[in-house]
Formats: sequence, C-alpha cells, structure tokens
Amino acid sequence: MRRGAARGWRGLLLRLAVGVTAALVAYAALEWSGLRLTVDLQSSRHAPSDAQVYWAAEGGAFRVENSVEFSVQPGRAQYGVLIPAGLRRLRLDPLSHSGKLSIHALTLGTCGVTLRRWGGGVPFQGWVPGHHLAPLPEPTGVMELTSTGTDPYLVLDEALDLTGLARRVHALAASIMGLAAGLASWLLPRVVRRLSAIEAVRKRRATVTRALRGARDLALIAGLGLALSEVAFRVYARFNPVFLFDVAGYNRFRGVPRGADYGFTLNSGGFKDVEFPRRKRPGTKRVLALGDSFTFGVVPYRKNFLTRLEAEMQAEGSTVEILNMGIPGTGPYDYLALLLDEGLPLDPDGVLVHVFIGNDLTDRSGQPASGSYLLGFGRYLLALSRARRQPGTFAHGAVGYDDSRGPFDDATYLELEVSRGRIFRKSFEDLPRLLDRAVAALAAIQEACRRRGLRLLVVTIPGELQVSPGLQAAVLRDSEWPPDGMDWEAPNRALNTRLAELGIESLDLLAPFAEASASERLYRPNDDHWNLAGNALAARLLRAELGRRWPDWVGGR
Repeated sequence: MRRGAARGWRGLLLRLAVGVTAALVAYAALEWSGLRLTVDLQSSRHAPSDAQVYWAAEGGAFRVENSVEFSVQPGRAQYGVLIPAGLRRLRLDPLSHSGKLSIHALTLGTCGVTLRRWGGGVPFQGWVPGHHLAPLPEPTGVMELTSTGTDPYLVLDEALDLTGLARRVHALAASIMGLAAGLASWLLPRVVRRLSAIEAVRKRRATVTRALRGARDLALIAGLGLALSEVAFRVYARFNPVFLFDVAGYNRFRGVPRGADYGFTLNSGGFKDVEFPRRKRPGTKRVLALGDSFTFGVVPYRKNFLTRLEAEMQAEGSTVEILNMGIPGTGPYDYLALLLDEGLPLDPDGVLVHVFIGNDLTDRSGQPASGSYLLGFGRYLLALSRARRQPGTFAHGAVGYDDSRGPFDDATYLELEVSRGRIFRKSFEDLPRLLDRAVAALAAIQEACRRRGLRLLVVTIPGELQVSPGLQAAVLRDSEWPPDGMDWEAPNRALNTRLAELGIESLDLLAPFAEASASERLYRPNDDHWNLAGNALAARLLRAELGRRWPDWVGGR
C-alpha cells in the first residue's frame, strides 16, 4: 500500500514538474517574441515601397537598430511585424517616397488577444503625421494620407504601457499550455494502459513502453538540439553573416536554360554565355563574372561589355576567358552563394564581382525569414538542391533589340529613381548598416578567393541617377529634397574606403561614366541599365584596369 502511495505521489510530482516546466518555457518564448503590430493599409503606388517600424523607451530616440523593415505592395494588404512588449513610443514609416495611402487599422496584440487598436471603428487618436505626410479629409474610420516627399512617418504622440497587460496575457496562455502538458502526461499513460488491456497489445506492452520512452527521449534530444542550433546560428551570424541565411536563393530570376535572348541561346545553366566547358584548355586563365542584370545584360550577347572585353583581349593574344554568370535580381549574398555552389567547381583563376550602387547596397538577401535562422538555413539547403533543376524564369525572347526604347514610362521610371535616390541623401542614416551587410558578403567572397588562390576585382557600377544632372533635377522636383542635402557620390566613397581597408582591389566606374555622359547617352531611355554605348565604354575601362592590375594575364597598355 505504501509503495502504491509513493508511486502515486511520485507520479503527481512528475506531472506537476512537466506542467510547470512547459508553462515556464512557453512563458519565456512568449516574452521573447514580444507583441505583434498588424498594419492594414492600402497603397496607391504602382510599385512596391519600403516601410519601417521604430520603437523606443519613454523619452528615448528612434534608432535604426530598434526597427524592423517590411515591403508594402500595391493595393490593400495586412502586414505583421514583431516588436518588444516593453516599448513606450512607436513610429511607423509607411512609405519611402511620395504617394497616397489609406491606413484602415493598426493593432497591437499577442497570443491572438488585441491589446490596443486604432481604426476599424476606433479613432486614430494620438497618431501624428510628419515629414511630408499630411492627412486627407476622407471617410471616417480610415486614415487617408498623402506623402509629398520621401521618408514620411507617423508618430504615436502618447506613451504606451502594455508591458503588464502583455505579461498577464502571456502568463495566462503559458498556464493553459502548462496545464495541457500536465494533463497530457497524466492521460497518455492511461491511454496506453487501456490499449494494453487487449491481449495483442498486452503482449507488446514492453515494446510500446520502450518505444514511447524512446520517442520521448528522442523528442527531448531533438528539441534541445534544435534550440541549440538556433542559438548557434544566431551567434555565428552575428560575427560572420554569410550566405547560409539567404532563403530567397539566387534562382528566382535565373535565365531560362537554352532560352532565346535577342537571337542568342542561353547556355544550359541559364547564363548569357556559351556553354561552360568543365575543363579549361591548357594555359587558359578562367575568370568568373558575378553580378545582377547589368552583368547578365539587357543588350544582345555580342554587345554585352563582358563579351566585348573577352573578344578584345583574345584578339590581342590573351588566354583569358570570361564566364558570364550574371543573374538578374540578385545581390551580394547571392553572388557569394553562386560562387561557392556553382562557380568554384568550374576551377576559376579569377573573379569579377559587379556591384550596382542602385540596389545592391539595399539588397535584402542573406537575411533569415520568419524570424528563425534554423528555418532559413533549411530553406537555403532546399534552394541549393533545386539550383540546377530549376527551369529558370528570365530571357528576353526572340524579339529584336531596340536601343532607343526602355521598359518604363516616364512616371514609373521617375518613381523608381526616387525610391532609389534616398541612399544619396546626406541625412540617410541607414547607409553604414547597409554597407556593413554588403561588405560582409564581399569579405566572404574575398576569403573564398584567398583560400583557392584566386584573383578578385570588385567593379562598382553607377546608376543613371548618379551621372545624369537632368534625372537628378527631376528626382529633386518630385521628392522635394533640397539639392544641398544630396551627395551623389557618398555610397561609392564609403564602399571604396571599406574595400581598401579589406585589401580588395576595386574599380569605380562613377567618374568616367559621369564624364562621358556629358557628351553621349550611356543608359537606355527610362532604364537604369547601360545601352550599347555604355557597354562599350565599360569594356574599354575594364580592359585598361585589368591590363594595369593583371598584366601577366592580360597584357598592359
């Protein structure tokens, strides 16, 4: 009798420990996740726009490190971001440039419980528009706003204090989870015993018991392993943020294998080049060219600057061959992933990395999705497994090329350039952070090249906005930015400085393109890509630079 009572007490204490442990773990997880801000808004713009949420303590300043970004798509949608529960001040930057938008509701909540709501029948009390953002007298219950400039924002002009309420909700939710875990630990053995009453099950009782214990141990080990892996990935990414967390992959705009492109056939990898032979010819120096749509080229293959460069060098007797591995829509972390996954197996001797100032610094690849670095790593591995099986999505088709036509109308192109122009503002505080992210990828490329004994040259490509005074004037008129508040060379200077500190050889095309643009057009109309003349100039500049830096391969001039 005493043994049975002792076993009963031990079982009760064990179940109590299971419930309390589950409740504590759930509470810690809920406190760590914070609150969810849901933004229900409608954008009238025809293109996506960057948005950002800032939070701060009472009396504290809004800082970039205490913010989270998200992308606002055309039309109406809901966007959710996680923010700390202890915030006291809140700021919303709903657009990065001019336009109209309607905010239908703003909601702060956790565990499915709404703690604070604005809109949807509740007044937007306390929200004050600022910096080119003005409210429009429109229907009740919806905040209609128009932005006449760039980087508009809304500030909540009252102190939030949701910490206590959030903790009570988290405690209640954690208590329910703990109770459920305790009940499950009590119910599961009874279910097993009921099943074991059947003779066939009774004979397997020992096996079932061992299996359940094994499953329990396996679940505990797996859970602990996953938690430790998540922590390890976060610590590793803190000091070495490499491509492992690029969940988007570089294949989203990859060329269609053997697809038609202005009368040329893309190779089997979807690259705008002839087929890459696995083995180099004796004496050949193989150079990989990485980059986005500038490298891939919007002009015919024969007119692409890399094709011109290779043909000119080989005509002079050089044995250098250039493999064009450009993929549209990619960024620095994509270049790193592509180099490691597909570039190095081609046994290169050198690497050219083309960085487009227009969007490579603001590229968001290399970041974890859905908050989990472990999930991001898993999705990255899945992207790698599909890399060579993905059919590709991009090619210009069999149509003829027209150097006098661009892809956008005047209004759409101006809207695009205004969105890209914010990086040239002297007041743009995010530039150091964006540089850190891009340079981290370039530094990882440098390390990969160093280990293999490869030469590396980073080529910085300017956008038309940096070299065209006419386009600059149009952007300033549309955005209402003051001319003296702009520095069209700031990102280039900062990037060149960082590359020099790392010992990475680089070529900045800004100055020669700005000079040449005074006498001829180098970009396609309403397009940030080079036309035929721009490609020809880039080939000449690269030929001269390679002759100076790699004369034993190319021959000096």
